[in-house]
Amino acid sequence: MAAVKPATIDFVKKILDWNNYDVKLEEFQVEEQCTLANRKIRETGLRETYGIQIMAIVRNDVTMANPSPEEVFLPGDVVIAFGTAEGLGRLESCMGISCPMKPLKVNRPVVPGSAAEQGRVI
Repeated sequence: MAAVKPATIDFVKKILDWNNYDVKLEEFQVEEQCTLANRKIRETGLRETYGIQIMAIVRNDVTMANPSPEEVFLPGDVVIAFGTAEGLGRLESCMGISCPMKPLKVNRPVVPGSAAEQGRVI
């Protein structure tokens, strides 16, 4: 598979390697007082201002992968965002405590060539 799509495989390895602090997946819940609540994705400027991409919105146990820029953030939504550590940090400080981010918890498979496979502590 790596021979077929080497750039894709390298990118996925980078995201799954928790020692890599350049890029992150984060999640946060949109609260009523959050500055994103009841606004369309395109109106928030997340991509332009912070370099953040919205990977998915989980609403009422339904996951909307790659949501449209016209999708509205609703209170209670869980947003999965991807971006640089710096951009996500700037976004979190801008939003204050109303939308605290937490690291996305996923089962971490051992990826060929990753730190885990090479026996390094991660």
